[in-house]
Amino acid sequence: MRARVLAVLSACLLACGVLGVQPASAADQPSFTVNGQDLRLSTALGSAQQVQPGLYKATLPQGGSTLYAAVTRRPGETLMVSVAGAARETGRPYFASGDHKLAVNLVIPSKYGGDPTTCGANSSSGATLSEGDPFGTLTATNLIDGAKTKRALFLSEDCAAATTLYVEVTREAPAAAGTMPVELLVQREPRLTGTPDQPAGGAELTDLTTLSKDDAVVVRPGRGYSDAATLPATGTTQLDARLGETSCYKVRVGWGQRLGAVVQLPRPGARISPQVDTSIEVQIRNPQRALVDDDSASQQAEGTTSPADASVSTTGVHWSNRNADYTAGGDIGADSVQDTSTAGWYYVCVRADPYSKDETKKDVQPYPVQLTVQVTGTATAGPRYVDAANRAITSPPPGQLSVGSSQGSDGSSVPWARVGIGAVTVLLAAGAVVWALRARRRTA
Repeated sequence: MRARVLAVLSACLLACGVLGVQPASAADQPSFTVNGQDLRLSTALGSAQQVQPGLYKATLPQGGSTLYAAVTRRPGETLMVSVAGAARETGRPYFASGDHKLAVNLVIPSKYGGDPTTCGANSSSGATLSEGDPFGTLTATNLIDGAKTKRALFLSEDCAAATTLYVEVTREAPAAAGTMPVELLVQREPRLTGTPDQPAGGAELTDLTTLSKDDAVVVRPGRGYSDAATLPATGTTQLDARLGETSCYKVRVGWGQRLGAVVQLPRPGARISPQVDTSIEVQIRNPQRALVDDDSASQQAEGTTSPADASVSTTGVHWSNRNADYTAGGDIGADSVQDTSTAGWYYVCVRADPYSKDETKKDVQPYPVQLTVQVTGTATAGPRYVDAANRAITSPPPGQLSVGSSQGSDGSSVPWARVGIGAVTVLLAAGAVVWALRARRRTA
């Protein structure tokens, strides 16, 4: 009967997702979760599909491409876009054989013909990988502010006045990379009214120290932003870091608050070490998925030296951080401060890669690490917004920048059906275990 009870319990736990047969390596598994409404991106501006604020999914063709979608905004609104997808190559588990690039921009047709006029504040080359770099999630972000700010100093009159813009998604990749499924996130922020708060300064520009805790539970991570698992404001989770895999969590951060996170690697006394020399990276990304801070740590396979922890943090969340000055000084740079200007879901992602670019070993056992997050400070009232007629409107909830939308920061509705099914599954599993135990007592 003991075998019967264990068999029933194992089956129930597998059905509930508590246990699962996980591959030891993520090299042959989907490495980034893609969700959202289906979107057909076009090669020409005139054929671009109109999109509303929300989450979309599309597939970029093999090799290089430049594709478009159309989006509108009211005068004075800020428009923010991001595109994210996994860089992979057939037959290569960990490192790129050539250059990869993923970029997103906001453009308008040129008055003089030729290439469109660039309006996005981020004119950099987007997210890139070079030959020999580890694979991972490429995330590119861009925005156009409703008025000139220090993060958008070069906003032209034509761009500032534009109410119809085009989201331009560009990809470059070796032929071995194949097609790329991507998520496209579109967000709008209403026009501000009144006097905004002040940019972060003083102690808020000092790195936040987050201490690891002993009360870790296991919170199964997501494989991307849209399925990131929720952690509380003070949360600790044990995490099995797998080579070539990114694990994502999300934490709600309010106006005036800060987020810190630390990944603790096992110490030599724990007698736990990776099977290959391993590098662990942790990132914090804002509600628009822009990178705010990152850090990494490594450990040798022998585990003879005590590894450092990987620690990241944000400054305080303020609307006026978009006007942060590059001469403010402090541990946290102006770019990171400017990207901490909206409250909502902040993403904490952890990735494991071989330390050596010559490593090709697959079926590597997972490497246990511990992630701790900490939100500090008291949440304050957010900025005040007005509509096109200058009437006051209710501020959107944190992470939901598009007023009137019933969708959250990831563009998806609350998965009540999935939650309900999960609860029913747990109840059925518990009932099956009780039945097995009673049957055991009856035959004892």
